[in-house]
Parts: sequence; C-alpha cells; structure tokens
Amino acid sequence: MRQRVIDHPLVDARFGTVLLDAQQRVDHVEVRLRPSGGPDSTVRTSWLVGADGSRSRVHHLVGIGTDTLGVPCSNVNILIDADLGRRDPTGW
Repeated sequence: MRQRVIDHPLVDARFGTVLLDAQQRVDHVEVRLRPSGGPDSTVRTSWLVGADGSRSRVHHLVGIGTDTLGVPCSNVNILIDADLGRRDPTGW
C-alpha cells in the first residue's frame, strides 16, 4: 500500500516529517512541516489525512479528542503467501 501511495500522481506523501501545525482556511489547509534534516516549510493542501494512530497529532491539532478507550475488540492479522497461478490437482 505504501508504494501505491508514493506512486499516486495526486498524492504528496512525506515520510520522516514532523507536522508542526495545521490551520483550516476557507478553501485549503495550511500545514507547517519539519522534514528530517531540513528547514521548516509551509504547504497548502486541499486535504490533511490523519493516519498517524490513536494519539494522532492531526487529531490533536484539529480538536478531535479521545476521551474514552473506545469499544473493546479483538484484532487478527493474517498473511497468506500463496501462488494463485498454480492449480492443485484436487481443485484447491
């Protein structure tokens, strides 16, 4: 998924960058960034996506709080490495 995001022509994905501030404007979001090893910069964007976890800096900056632990649940991740081009004689 990371590579698809990087390759998408409408996405400017920046890794190793700290979000310092975000301000909602009438027709855009103004974001102040600090790249690793570089000077701070300001970027204008249509969207700011907060996909940075439960203690999200984006959530904090836009005032979305997390005052509860949420709904208890269990999660399972399954990785299947299969050659789907090969067909077993039994049909499986």
